[in-house]
Amino acid sequence: METLAFLGVECPIKTYHGQDMMFDGGCFRLPRCAVTEQKMLIKQWYKREGKEIFIKRVQHWAEKMDAQYSAVKVTEARTRWGSCSGQNSLNFSFGGCCSQRARSWIMW
Repeated sequence: METLAFLGVECPIKTYHGQDMMFDGGCFRLPRCAVTEQKMLIKQWYKREGKEIFIKRVQHWAEKMDAQYSAVKVTEARTRWGSCSGQNSLNFSFGGCCSQRARSWIMW
């Protein structure tokens, strides 16, 4: 794994002596650790960043459409980009913040 996609852009990965995954806008920094731990850090980072992105988009569209929602959740779903519940909870796959194609299908 030499790059990671974020918001439709492939960004290089560099390792460093640290504990947390970081992104400086053009390059990902991963701690030097076991691959399984790196994968876990990547998922956590995508979920956290994805939630911020999706919350902003949901707020934008909720205001435009005068719609209500109860929660925004980011999951690891592999077969669908998003869903909603009967309680107005919106669920998005963190993969939706990776590719440009996925972003164009999800509220953009």
